[in-house]
Amino acid sequence: MEKLRSKILERGSSGILGFGRLFNIVDRNRSQSIDIDEFIRCIEIFQIDMADREIRSLFSSMDKDGSGKLSYKEFITALRPPLNELRLSLIDQAFKIMDGTGDGVITVDDLKLRYNVQFHPKFVSGEWSEAQCLREFLDSFDSETNKDGLVTSDEFVDYYSGVSAFIDSDQYFEEMMRKCWQL
Repeated sequence: MEKLRSKILERGSSGILGFGRLFNIVDRNRSQSIDIDEFIRCIEIFQIDMADREIRSLFSSMDKDGSGKLSYKEFITALRPPLNELRLSLIDQAFKIMDGTGDGVITVDDLKLRYNVQFHPKFVSGEWSEAQCLREFLDSFDSETNKDGLVTSDEFVDYYSGVSAFIDSDQYFEEMMRKCWQL
């Protein structure tokens, strides 16, 4: 995994974006997932020198659900670099701000204290209620596999780990987090 990740990250966030675009190109049947042959093609196109057994082993380790295919989410999650201490600290501070009740999870009730829906386009148009807007916002942080309306610290970190992968500069990431969450 490290060999692939380091080759991609040599190009910074554009490497992850490029490899992500490549995912869509080699996904011949547009299934939003790729099989081992398509994955091998990605490795070849990106000119990463890996033995066949190494590629197959990597594919298996990335295939978290054991389906024999990599979803885009599995693919990107495996490639993103680990968060450094600065970024983790900023994410933790934002989580604590969002967790208005201090119970360790973010809920719609927490969002009511922190998020104003009055400018949400679907609220303005009357299409959605305040509750629907809040739930949509909460769902963006909630686990894809378990949208239970409770966002844990781990789910919040996972969300921002995905955002972080596309931001090369710690300074820019810090600025974004400070402005978004008034840190």
